[in-house]
Amino acid sequence: MAITEFSKNYHEKMFPGYHSTFLETDPEFIERFDNFAFDEVVNHDDLDDRTRFMAILATLLGCQGTDEFRAMIPAALNFGIMPVEVKEIVYQAVAYLGIGRVFPFLKITNEVLKEKGIELPLPSQATTTTENRREAGTQAQVDIFGEGMRDFWKSGPEESRHINYWLADNCFGDYYTRTGLDYKQREMITFCFLAAQGGCEPQLTSHAAANMRIGNDKAFLIKIISQCLPFIGYPRSLNTLNCVNKAAEKAEIKEETPSGHTKMRARKEKTKMSKTWMITGVSSGFGYEMTKQLLEKGDVVIGTVRNTDKVEKLIKEYPVSFDCRLLDVTDVPAVQALVRDSFEKYGRIDVIVSNAGYGLFGCVEELADEEIDHIIATNLVGSIQFIKTAVPYLRRQGGGRIIQMSTYGAQVAFAANSMYHATKFGIEGFCEALAQEVAQFNIGVTMVEPGGARTEFRYGSAKVAKLMPEYESCHGFLNMLDASKGLAPGDPVRMVERIIESVEKEPAPLRMVLGSQALSATITRLKERLADYETQTELAASTDFPAGA
Repeated sequence: MAITEFSKNYHEKMFPGYHSTFLETDPEFIERFDNFAFDEVVNHDDLDDRTRFMAILATLLGCQGTDEFRAMIPAALNFGIMPVEVKEIVYQAVAYLGIGRVFPFLKITNEVLKEKGIELPLPSQATTTTENRREAGTQAQVDIFGEGMRDFWKSGPEESRHINYWLADNCFGDYYTRTGLDYKQREMITFCFLAAQGGCEPQLTSHAAANMRIGNDKAFLIKIISQCLPFIGYPRSLNTLNCVNKAAEKAEIKEETPSGHTKMRARKEKTKMSKTWMITGVSSGFGYEMTKQLLEKGDVVIGTVRNTDKVEKLIKEYPVSFDCRLLDVTDVPAVQALVRDSFEKYGRIDVIVSNAGYGLFGCVEELADEEIDHIIATNLVGSIQFIKTAVPYLRRQGGGRIIQMSTYGAQVAFAANSMYHATKFGIEGFCEALAQEVAQFNIGVTMVEPGGARTEFRYGSAKVAKLMPEYESCHGFLNMLDASKGLAPGDPVRMVERIIESVEKEPAPLRMVLGSQALSATITRLKERLADYETQTELAASTDFPAGA
């Protein structure tokens, strides 16, 4: 039996240039193992490589596979796992395996990261203090297991009640509240710790149920078991599968059919892992609505504002998952520092959204020089620098999404809006070229072109130049900015829902026009432009060198 081409290529991606001595000493064994673990198992399902390697690292911790763990850290890094994520997996293992079993893995992790030239310590991921860790830990338990955990920390016999308290303040308050991994990822690695060490089936069943509750459904957990089987063997894998089946049975709920009969329906949960987003300009408009919807569905948002007044409610409601940062996007060094610090802190950011911007109304002659400079610095240069700084991190982590909030005004121009159009035409040219450059790195780029919407962009944040009576015929935009003269047709809630949904589409849509009025106006203008171009066939050809010249 020869090693398959897929297994060879996968092994090369894990360990570039490495030639295993087992090929000389144990060729029959290594051929069968590599073909099984790195071809048959990998190709059995659609589990993404990052999740696969998180599960493998956690499983090796659980089964105490120190040598394989040392080998797999570089492989995990090659598949997009960030150093912060490796450290968080090791740290959380202490709660489930104890420091006695985890200490060698912490030493190995530090040695490998130093060998890779990664400076230690890594940026802090802690979000709790001595004073609030119990409360935050309890909330994490509630978020994961349900409201029944609200008072668990003070339950049980008096002589052992302190252990339930420690479960809240230490296990969940010290570890689950940290950034770097989200709840779904943390529950998944806990599932792997328990499966790999064996002998704790009640806890494994409980955490299988918790995984299902927060979106890691039964099918997902079976994929995790399958990927980890080569590292822990069949007995523990089958025991784990039995625990998953028990958890799934308990999760079934009764549902009455129209005929009065009772049938069993499994509780449906989303299977996608939650994501981390970085969004500029979240204090109002699309940015605020997007942040609100993402936090409600369990994602993490790093959101920028110029002041926190309008987001105080979100800060209080989501103290862990909403990381609010002060930023003026015209301050290029500050933009670069924000992006760098955020990737270092969170390890991976799945989606970046360049949203900060504003409208400037006024005819060209009416615009002041400083108004021109500022809108270019905000809408164009700020967006370019934000995206440019993020691209290397997205490339190194193995992919991601870039969303640029644009406008149908990047296709259709109106009088008295020249500088807004200039910035949006410009940023779309930048993004269209960028999309071609980064597609090879699994980075998708989407430009969102909404039409008029009922947001503060139109009814609050838009700027108006000092108007001149000579251009009064061009000042119809004043009616558009006055809500009493009629509301915009676009629903920002529905628009944001479509934007969030687009992140799951493959390939990433290059442009999204939101709003029927915007689409109609865009198609009309593009048809006019195309018709104009088609009249220029002879003119264009007349400037070429003669044939054969």
